[in-house]
Amino acid sequence: MALRPGTVAPATGIYWCSVCKLPGQFEAGQVLPECRNKCGRGGWDFVQAKTGAAPAPSSSAPSS
Repeated sequence: MALRPGTVAPATGIYWCSVCKLPGQFEAGQVLPECRNKCGRGGWDFVQAKTGAAPAPSSSAPSS
């Protein structure tokens, strides 16, 4: 399932556009951009994790 542009990347690694297969490297927690090729209807498919990468930080705030 493709991650829509504007979604936070769940892991650090290589993603590719679900339409044109343009690769991109994104860090965990980074907001995924639109494809540079302006595919419009595509999203990002996770392809390969970067070795030694940590998962994205949780978006939940600590309770006090």
